[in-house]
Amino acid sequence: HELGRPAINAVVLDIGGVLFQDADPVANSEIYQPIPGMDSVVRSLVNNPDIKVYVLSDIIQPLKGIVLDRLHAFYPRLDLSKVIFSCDITALKKDPEGLAFKKLLAIAGITDPRSVLLIDDLEGNTTNARAFANMRGLTFRGNKYENLSATQRVAKELAIAGIVDR
Repeated sequence: HELGRPAINAVVLDIGGVLFQDADPVANSEIYQPIPGMDSVVRSLVNNPDIKVYVLSDIIQPLKGIVLDRLHAFYPRLDLSKVIFSCDITALKKDPEGLAFKKLLAIAGITDPRSVLLIDDLEGNTTNARAFANMRGLTFRGNKYENLSATQRVAKELAIAGIVDR
């Protein structure tokens, strides 16, 4: 790990845009489809005994059941007790002062936020996590210069950081 920074021991994943392709779930619950390759990334994270995997999603109450069913179907190794919904903690990731991230840290019992990596498709969310909660953030997007999809880039970054095997 980086000099003076703790090793990452928890990874927080977003649902829409990271685990599932963005879509309108109200129109069709079957629209929740996994992002190609993320099952492998999640499996690698879950298989690392030194990493706790959480999911934090800005979602409305009526969609919780559908989302949990789809998470279980496509990511069966995820611990659904570590899925945290904004509607339950009454805070959104975009809220000022990073309240959603602070609540997640408290729920998870994490005392050093620098040991937590948020992976989110919205740069504003990763910025909020860094600025207001002192977490680390990785925006889920590809790298056109290396011809990498967002999934490939995240897998590469996680391997470089020693969080998953190469």
